[in-house]
Formats: sequence, C-alpha cells, structure tokens
Amino acid sequence: MSHPPFPICRLSGRWREELPASRWRWLLLPAWCIYRPLVAVRGALYDLGIAPARQLPVPVVSVGNLTAGGTGKTPLVAHLVDWCRARGLSPAVLSRGYRGDGTGNDETGLIDGCPVVCDPDRIQGALTALAGGASCLILDDGFQHRRLHRDLDLVVIDATRPWGQPGKAAAALLPLGYLRESRRALRRAGVLAVSRTEAVPAEQLAALLASLAATGIPVVQLQEEDPHLRTLHGDQPSAVARLRDRPVLLISGIGNPEGFEDAARRHGWQVLASMRFPDHHRYRAPEVAKLAAETARRGAVAVVTRKDAAKLLPYWPAAIPAEVLHVRTAIRAEDRPALDAVLGRALGLPPLA
Repeated sequence: MSHPPFPICRLSGRWREELPASRWRWLLLPAWCIYRPLVAVRGALYDLGIAPARQLPVPVVSVGNLTAGGTGKTPLVAHLVDWCRARGLSPAVLSRGYRGDGTGNDETGLIDGCPVVCDPDRIQGALTALAGGASCLILDDGFQHRRLHRDLDLVVIDATRPWGQPGKAAAALLPLGYLRESRRALRRAGVLAVSRTEAVPAEQLAALLASLAATGIPVVQLQEEDPHLRTLHGDQPSAVARLRDRPVLLISGIGNPEGFEDAARRHGWQVLASMRFPDHHRYRAPEVAKLAAETARRGAVAVVTRKDAAKLLPYWPAAIPAEVLHVRTAIRAEDRPALDAVLGRALGLPPLA
C-alpha cells in the first residue's frame, strides 16, 4: 500500500499509535528490551501448562490477531455469530470493552442480535454469559488472553500489512514494531483468516498465502463485498461512485486507517485530507464541531467508517454533508466448507450431510 497522496492529520495523540512505524521508533528500544522477554516467559508458562487455562462447560472460539491495530476481526466475529445461530446454538460474544461504554466497544456494537458481555476479566465475562443462557462463547480479540481455554483459535491477518508494517516481510515486537507476539505463536492457531485481500496486488497476496499455507494451518480468505454509502443522518444506501471526483474529507478512529484511505482512492474520491484519531476514539462535541466546520469550509463531503458513525452522529450538524462507508466482509465461497468443518469439530457438532 503506497503512501497516500494527500495530507495526514494525526489528532488527539494518534501519533503515539504510529510511533513504531516512524523513524523515532528506536527511542522505544529500552521498553522493547523489557517487553520481549516478558512475552516469551508468559508464553512458555502457558505452553508448559505451568500457568493453567480455565476450562468452561461450553465451547469457546477465539477471534484474534498477532498484531496491534485493526485487522478486520469484527466481520469474522459476526460471521461466527450467524453460523452458530443457524445451527441452533445460542452464542455470546465476550469483549474486553476497550474504550467502550460498559456494554461493549464500538466494534462489537456492529454485531446485531447477539448478547455482548463486556468485561476486562474474560473469565468473569464468560461466567456472566453462561448465566444468561449462552451455549457457546466467541472471544473477541482473544488470541493473547490465554487464561481462558478455547477450543479453536482463529487468527486474522491483514494482507496489506500482515506483520504490522506495510512493505516489510517481518516486523518487531511492540513497541519497536506492531507484533504482540512473535510469529511462532501462530502454531496455536486453528485457522488463519486473511483479510483485505482485494487491497493488495495478486502476486503479493499469492506470496503471503503460500507462506501461510506452509505452516500446515488451514487458511481462508475474507473478501469485501457490496461497498456503498449511507448518509450519517439517514439510512438510504447509495453507490460509492456518487462521490467520484468530489472533494472528500476522511475521518476515522480505527486501528488501520491506511485501509480506509486506500479504499477511498480505489473508489476514485478526491481526498483532501485524512483526519486520523486514535483507535476507539470517543469524539467530543467541540472537536466534532471543528471537523464539521472544516468540511464546510473546504466545500467537501465528510466520509467516516461505520465504527465511528455512531459516535459522531450526536454532534454532527445535519446541514453539513457526511457519509458512512459500508462494506460487507464475507468468507470466500470456496473456503466455507473447510471453515465449516473446523468449526463443527470445535463446537462438537455432527458433520453436515
């Protein structure tokens, strides 16, 4: 993914999240020297069974990632919810609730029709879900939360930056890079799900898929489908081409804004600037008023992500044009049988006839 040909505005401390990708990253070397051995020791304790994992009476499926920042986990969580309900199960999603409102964070809020239990203590959250009648649990962002035993780990890998930094075959652990654990941790995974496959050249995707297939772990691809716009204050869908050649101001508070910006370029929008806020940012009325005023001053249309829309809506003036980019993410059709089989085994379901 190339460097965007428009200004990037890092607001409310966003620069701190991007520090590992900057030339100043080596200032973080002392912290890295502490973090790296701690991660290794913690992993070894669980691998050897010295640190026990809590076993629950119902199946647990985890959706997580190896890197810090957004990889597209939420659509996969939503797919698992629908998959379980279609087979007569009663799933509940366990969320850490990072920067949330006490009922789930802004990502799990995009999952319809499923209980979301928000608790930093995943075991306590699981017990709450069980008391509410859940027959299976989906652990959101749970790959590193090893205190809770899981029957299957699905790890999402962003094709545009598989190891945390675009254009690099391998990256360092936090805080020098974006890896939460070393790539050896993928040995714990039951399925590797590659997201944003449409955003990279075919040869780059093929090389990534080949390297992942070499692990012997099943690999599935997530594909974005049906991109469209909806007005921030309404619910009428329209084609993304409607904004072609129109000045656009991007606003996002997500883990991987580069993916959002790249989508804007692919749709042919004339992006004036991208306003990057920290991941899970909780917008305040004064800063939203400034964003709306800037949009009006430039004669532009603000385009925001679904994750940000609900948080901007209470403060955004109806008279200033603002659109929400909606994209449906689905499992590639040819990968669904393999994923169905793995899920069925993990959840103790009989094979489909």
